[in-house]
Amino acid sequence: MVTVGFSPVGGLEIYARDVAEGLRDIGHDVTVWAVLESATELAGVQVHEFRPSSRIATSLRYRTLEISLGHQISRQSSRFDLILCMHPRLASAVARGTSSGGPPFWIWTYGTDIWGPWDPRLQRAIDRAEKVATISRFTAGIIRSRDPAVDVPIVFPTVDVSRFALSAEPPAPTRDPVIFTVSRIEGADAYKGHDNVIRSIPLIESSLGRRVIYRIAGAGNGPQRLRAIAREYGVEDRLVFLGRIDDRRLAREYRECDLFAMPSRMDPAPDGSMRGEGFGIAYIEAQATGRPVVVSRQAAAPETIVQGETGLAVDPFAPEDIARACVSILSLPDRGRAMGVAGRTFVSDNFGTRMFREQLSSLVGGR
Repeated sequence: MVTVGFSPVGGLEIYARDVAEGLRDIGHDVTVWAVLESATELAGVQVHEFRPSSRIATSLRYRTLEISLGHQISRQSSRFDLILCMHPRLASAVARGTSSGGPPFWIWTYGTDIWGPWDPRLQRAIDRAEKVATISRFTAGIIRSRDPAVDVPIVFPTVDVSRFALSAEPPAPTRDPVIFTVSRIEGADAYKGHDNVIRSIPLIESSLGRRVIYRIAGAGNGPQRLRAIAREYGVEDRLVFLGRIDDRRLAREYRECDLFAMPSRMDPAPDGSMRGEGFGIAYIEAQATGRPVVVSRQAAAPETIVQGETGLAVDPFAPEDIARACVSILSLPDRGRAMGVAGRTFVSDNFGTRMFREQLSSLVGGR
């Protein structure tokens, strides 16, 4: 497995670890090469870090990656039966390393990394890959529309439902309802939709006749921009910025909110692609905790819910639509609880550890 990074922090990194762990658990010997960012150990998996020692070295590595990594793969490819290239950024290097024979390779894709234009090197790598795996039906559709000959299996992300305990008690009816979002809060991640949740708060409060608290977890430079929007709408005191939080705190925030909302939209990116949700692991984490969710109608987000049963998909550009969805849940606590119970079952059945292992086994085989 050739990855950019291999640590328990970050969506793509965690997904790569889940794949490695899943392959290990179904009986395969797995070796991981992390070639640009940090790597941490994983029991039963050989992990090697090829991270450059400095920022300058990283820049040089980017420039020479195709040659240097391709050479390493070519020298050692006879050790492996299959090479998993876990990011399109590495695909041309893996293709180069297997150009003189060796094992087949697959390319893994996620969303914005493959939605944009494919440069000639990536196209050549895709043409040579045995499979181009991805994590959603939405992204699979984009790949197939551009190259119908490509084999595009879908391996949805997974969540260990046992990590997310259900609340022992429902929220007290006298306290202010809590909406929760977790994501990066960088300027480049404005598509996540925090801004339109904030714009929806006055509408929600008007319908409910009470204050609503909006708790936001995640690191980044976005709080100042979001506070400015909140001031404009008169709800700055409703916002609580939690910063980066650990897994235990995250589980608690899910458990103690009334609903999870992240109406991510499709926004243009400088490379001609679109930013948006390639999947949205937070949606299934929230449902695993028994919380209803409000997601976007765009990109892959609708694939993470059962519309009307475990969550609601909304127009991410319309604060009034976001407000209607939130009110329909917050004004009927019994409905919210029923959606939460259904959501936990839905996630366990479709994105739980057992299903993830079955997906991998059907693709790679087990021993």
